[in-house]
Amino acid sequence: MSEKGLNRRQFLKALGASGAGVAAAAAGLPVAAASGRALSPANVARAQNAEIVLQTASWPYNPLPEAEPEGGYSAYEQALTLWLEDNPNVRIETVEVGIWDTSALLTAIAGGTAPAYFSSGVIGSWSVAGLHAAYTQGLVADITEQFQAYNFNDKFSDLMKAGAVWYTLGDQVFGVANEVAPGNGIYYRKDWLAEAGLPEPTVDWTWDDVREYAKALTTADRKGLVTQNWGMGWQLGAEGLGENNLLSRIPDPSSSWNWRWDYSSQLETYENTINRYRGMAFEDESILSDVTFNDGSVAQSFYNEEAAMVTNPSQFYTRVTEPWPYALAQNLDKPMEELVGFMTHPRGMNGHINPASRVLIPPTGLNPDLSSAEKDAALNLYNYMEMEDGFDLQRRLLFEETGDLKQAFSVFPFPRAKDTIDGVEGTAADAWGEDFIAVLDYHAKVVSGYPENGLYFPAEENIGPTVDAWTDAQSTFSYERGDLDIPAILKQAEDTRNQQAAGFTSSTPDDVFIEGATAYYAAHDAYWSEFAPDFHENVFSPWYESVIKPALGL
Repeated sequence: MSEKGLNRRQFLKALGASGAGVAAAAAGLPVAAASGRALSPANVARAQNAEIVLQTASWPYNPLPEAEPEGGYSAYEQALTLWLEDNPNVRIETVEVGIWDTSALLTAIAGGTAPAYFSSGVIGSWSVAGLHAAYTQGLVADITEQFQAYNFNDKFSDLMKAGAVWYTLGDQVFGVANEVAPGNGIYYRKDWLAEAGLPEPTVDWTWDDVREYAKALTTADRKGLVTQNWGMGWQLGAEGLGENNLLSRIPDPSSSWNWRWDYSSQLETYENTINRYRGMAFEDESILSDVTFNDGSVAQSFYNEEAAMVTNPSQFYTRVTEPWPYALAQNLDKPMEELVGFMTHPRGMNGHINPASRVLIPPTGLNPDLSSAEKDAALNLYNYMEMEDGFDLQRRLLFEETGDLKQAFSVFPFPRAKDTIDGVEGTAADAWGEDFIAVLDYHAKVVSGYPENGLYFPAEENIGPTVDAWTDAQSTFSYERGDLDIPAILKQAEDTRNQQAAGFTSSTPDDVFIEGATAYYAAHDAYWSEFAPDFHENVFSPWYESVIKPALGL
């Protein structure tokens, strides 16, 4: 390595002993001496004659290239080089597994060919209930012992710990996280809002506001809003409706599955919400959407300036690669803070808060077939790269190379509690602006308190009926032009889901289910009373008294 590389090792030494080495010793892994050694590809190559192999599917860690690239190693590769030198018993290899495809990942897990790391949400339906079912089924490694050895609970941020239900089940731990998703929202072009004479949105804006904004921002060359194929779900979720949201699922302990679906009793609100979305799509023609659109494709449309607003998770706002806002600003040679803003998802008609805006932890799970030594090695690397010295080193090198705090603080917020970076002067607020941090604080204070069912109900041994019936109905509402019989379509989706549910038997005894449901709805009663009093008075309380309490025999 160059002399600059040696200075970086000196930087690590100035921080103290190598975090990877300390963690390895704590976990009982062999540790190479860190001092007196040149940082070289040859040393790393020799170290790769190792007995522990971590196979990764290009996420979240790649092995080093076979030869040092022209121009030298990247910040990530330099940090990984240090870790490999300190852990000569470990080798990283790449395997071809479709870890973002549910069927492919499940097949790999069942066949014993899954990589060391994968995002558990892919097999857990991105929900607490789905993740807990995956943990119960043994599809994700139990890492409780290693989690405690590395003391991750003390190293994690308050947001991470607030979302612990996503990666834990009782006292057992089944994951860590490489990023935190502190809620979804809408990115918007500040310059185009100013041109249209529109004020920037605030946390109390509504979907009616979004419709007016989208209509005003639509031109011959662009749409006002681009959204994923589930975009109508954002608007229904703001009312507590659709799929498995609060008002669409009723406890039913007399049935085999303990739940029934209700897509018809809140008919007026369903019709108003569905017709608003359809009005945007087919009357105003202000929405750009397609059945194939996902987070990445809508971001690309926003980057291509095909839309003035886009729905997407908040942490993506702080990515510095294409097609995210930072790259857009670089491409247009404008300061990002003058070009793109971010605001949380709008509230519903009665002030209901969309649970999609709550803090979500996308867990990084491990292959359940890993041995104890392999789990130690996998979490050793994670600890170094995400919690300790390797993280600081990567971010410091990026800042040295670019002089840009946004490079250092991508992707924010961090999973770790420490939100500063050794060797870098500045904060995330300096990088991304006080306004963005204020929205994250709003999510943490207001939205993250939304009661998660995983805190109140035991994990089911299977996930139960699929959401296909609802997905089909929502797709019809979103993309089929002309007059639709909305009540009939909702009733068909409701009947289909309930017929499917009748074929499943809950693993939760009735008395345990009733106890959990009683506590769950009491928590909702308190939550809405504090954070959405209009919704609580006009919608929740009447529904709670007339529907939920009788269903639970209260």
